[in-house]
Amino acid sequence: MGSRRVKLKKGELTTLAVTLAWFFFNGCTSNLNKYIFYQYNFQYPLFVTLCHQVCCCFFSAIAIETCPLQLNVKAKPLTGTVLARVRVLALVFAISIACGNVALRYVFPSFTQVVASTTPIWTSMAAYHIQGEPQSAQSLLCIAGMCFGCGLAFWGEVNFHMLGFASIVCATALRGLKSVLGSILLTGEDSVDTLTLLYYTSQSAAVFLAIGSATIEFPQMARDPVFFEEGFEGLWIILLISSCVAFFMNLCNLLVTFYTSAVTLSVLGNVKSVLVIIVSLGIFRNTISPLTVVGTFITLCSAGFYSQGKLRQSNAKFHLGPSFLRSSRDV
Repeated sequence: MGSRRVKLKKGELTTLAVTLAWFFFNGCTSNLNKYIFYQYNFQYPLFVTLCHQVCCCFFSAIAIETCPLQLNVKAKPLTGTVLARVRVLALVFAISIACGNVALRYVFPSFTQVVASTTPIWTSMAAYHIQGEPQSAQSLLCIAGMCFGCGLAFWGEVNFHMLGFASIVCATALRGLKSVLGSILLTGEDSVDTLTLLYYTSQSAAVFLAIGSATIEFPQMARDPVFFEEGFEGLWIILLISSCVAFFMNLCNLLVTFYTSAVTLSVLGNVKSVLVIIVSLGIFRNTISPLTVVGTFITLCSAGFYSQGKLRQSNAKFHLGPSFLRSSRDV
């Protein structure tokens, strides 16, 4: 009995460490990307996303080859069926991240996080259609609250841009779908370990993004003076740092999904949204209206209640107990 308690405690500490790392790297990635677009007037979000995925593929490959036993990595090729699922996940992942970076060109991270806090809606919609998970009356009420709050933030946003708004909505919807697909691959019958999934996902995503960037952005990049101006080296340094941070963010994202669930990831995402909004306002000092503040508060509270209710249902179903940081592997 004593060893059982120690095991649970270790599992919770591991999940807590992964969660805190995810908070940190997520906030850094959002603000670094916005800094690139804002400070250098960099107009190539697909290229930025491509750099992120190349870096993810590179570092995950090194980690798999150098310490597979310590990281519990199986280091074996995927079957055809699993690889096809990974490629679908990679396509959803690539479009989601690309849309998020497109949004950051036009709107500030504080606004993108308000819209992104509605991720639980899209996650549950995807889970309903893929896994048949029903919705309760409380869930529907919280969804209405999120829509209302997001609408207030929409009308009150001082720096509103329609393309930026449409991009972040698309990114948020695909992020919810990605969470469900990733959870299935990590915990299903033909489960894939975290690093292997990140390696194959980033590899396929890089191919999709390279095609998109070469087709849409490269003709303008070839004659853009930003690459030839004095001091442009700083842009590449920040882009490299952003790409490295993106690797750890994506790794922690998959680890949080593995140690908890896609719904729990949505709960943590609401906390992360608050932190990123505060940090973004401190860095960029963008104007925010009282209506946006009220809308943000309503959206985050509704999303929090919604995810909390879903988490209680999940815990009751799988007998995980009250702690939302408990790993399903340790039960």
